[in-house]
Amino acid sequence: SLLQELNMRMLLSLVLVSSLAALASGLCCARSSGICPDGAIIPPWNCCGKGACNFFCCNCSDRGCRVPNGRKKRDTQEEMLDITYGKFKGIDTDNSNSLCADEIARYFGVESQTNFTRGVLNGMDLNGDGVIQPHEFDKED
Repeated sequence: SLLQELNMRMLLSLVLVSSLAALASGLCCARSSGICPDGAIIPPWNCCGKGACNFFCCNCSDRGCRVPNGRKKRDTQEEMLDITYGKFKGIDTDNSNSLCADEIARYFGVESQTNFTRGVLNGMDLNGDGVIQPHEFDKED
């Protein structure tokens, strides 16, 4: 039935969000436009992380982001911190220093009260206060 299908989709969304959160450890990487900074060609809907990233292209695996060859690790980490902060502030349209369901929905272009937005929020809201705070957005393990 339709209700069973919706419940299954919600369950799968929550499992996906939970698994991404479990794999996560630090920094936002750029969303691919088809070519990452290191020259790798990947689908444009993917992130330029060297491993799994969350829905916002943050918390990419401990292998970090794809960067141009020859760059110093420190320089690229500072750049990634700037990207992370800029991405969070860009989504935080009310400047509350937290992300609510409405802001997440606007970012992804969906209605705010969908299983998808609730799944993203529930999967990243570590303290259960109903919003994503900066330390939850890009949690370091």
